[in-house]
Amino acid sequence: IIMAPPYRHNSAGVRALYELRRHLEERGYEAKVFQGGTAPADAIVVYPETVPGNPMNGGTVARYVLNYPGLLGGDKEYDPKETIFTFSPVYYPGAPVLTVPTIEDFFRDEGLPRHGGCFWVGKGEGRVEEIPETKGLVEITYDWPADRKELARLLNETEVFYSYDSNTALNKEAELCGCRVVVIPGEIQGNDVYVEPIKHFATQLDEF
Repeated sequence: IIMAPPYRHNSAGVRALYELRRHLEERGYEAKVFQGGTAPADAIVVYPETVPGNPMNGGTVARYVLNYPGLLGGDKEYDPKETIFTFSPVYYPGAPVLTVPTIEDFFRDEGLPRHGGCFWVGKGEGRVEEIPETKGLVEITYDWPADRKELARLLNETEVFYSYDSNTALNKEAELCGCRVVVIPGEIQGNDVYVEPIKHFATQLDEF
């Protein structure tokens, strides 16, 4: 059982939880997503790091750390009986890594004409003041674009992507689409959190 919020396309963490269910089903396991309730006694319950404690009373608990513990909610430390996996070693050093692929193959450079820029605030809200370069630019929000393919199209038509959030898959998605990516306060050339470990995903899933 995977405890996860309702699916939404604009959260890489939520997509990872639903993709994990799909990959487990493809391996022949019975895997379901729930928002709450009480787990059967023989179930393995997977919680993301945003869920505090063990609200489904799972007898066997796996903690999937998709961000820094406590940053977006949940506990900063976990019960010693839990088995911990982490999306990236930077989030929980020493734990086995499970980097579920969440970026679709249509995030690629289509060679379209480019102009202007767009920006994303995300988790940078309240931590970084707006800089003049983003004034008047198109803002990507949690509600817009409406779907992932529309987002990829926007990034293919944009010259520069500004991000106030240094820890988001959007930075890598924009780079894959050919944007010049500027993460305030500086420019990045890559985001290995979302790329390098994915090469080893099949082995990681075996371990999980």
